[in-house]
Amino acid sequence: MTPPKLNTYRTISIGALTILILLTVFGGWAGNALIAGAILGTGRLETIQNRVVVQHLVGGQIDRVHVRDGDLVEAGEALISLDTTDLNAELSILRSQHHEIAARYARAIAIRDASDQISFPDWLVREAVSNQVVRETLDAQRNLHEATRNARRLELDQLRHRKDQNRAQIHGIETQITALEHQQTLLNTEIDQQNQLLEDGLVPLHRLFALRREAAAVEVKIAELTNLKIELDGRQTDIHLKILSLEADNFREAAVQLRDLHVAQTEISHRIQTIETQR
Repeated sequence: MTPPKLNTYRTISIGALTILILLTVFGGWAGNALIAGAILGTGRLETIQNRVVVQHLVGGQIDRVHVRDGDLVEAGEALISLDTTDLNAELSILRSQHHEIAARYARAIAIRDASDQISFPDWLVREAVSNQVVRETLDAQRNLHEATRNARRLELDQLRHRKDQNRAQIHGIETQITALEHQQTLLNTEIDQQNQLLEDGLVPLHRLFALRREAAAVEVKIAELTNLKIELDGRQTDIHLKILSLEADNFREAAVQLRDLHVAQTEISHRIQTIETQR
């Protein structure tokens, strides 16, 4: 039986000799062999960092993809198209709202300027030629403006009629007061004359008393008419203030509508522009 140490030494020697032979053969071949047909060229390694993630501003459902992986694209070139069904529906609603707000804005201007007719924007009138909904919107605003103006005109006419009636009453009372004051002057003159005649014993006393009673009655009548005139003057002032208030309310209402509609019009215009950009 072979001793263990002798076997180990033999195994190591064989392995070392084998490695030496392989190195000698491979080194000689590498130094003398010619490789025919070898191709030399430059290359480029591309890392994943050179890929750009493209993200839409608002997102949506993709309808079409215009490029493939690895395509070279330019700035601003369309890569994908989104499904515009929902956008078109929303845009249609916003445009209808924009048309209505523009028509209401024009009516508010007519109210502010106390105009019988509404002057719609030219672009809205052109839109109404081919759009039945816009035509109906303009007609509705015209009808509403006419009905509102007729109602307010009727209210103003009634107030002015009451004012004219009061003025006529006041004029009649002033005429009566003037006549009574003239009568009072004559009575006072006659009373003074009767007093002088009474002192001379030329007229009876009851004649003087009768004149004084008549003068007192005239004075009471003048006072009553004066109080009535004051009351009518107060009514006249109230009617005048109501007329001014009604006219001011029209202007104030128009100013508030113009402010609110301007804000709404700006917001809707911005939303329309945003949606058109997304399409």
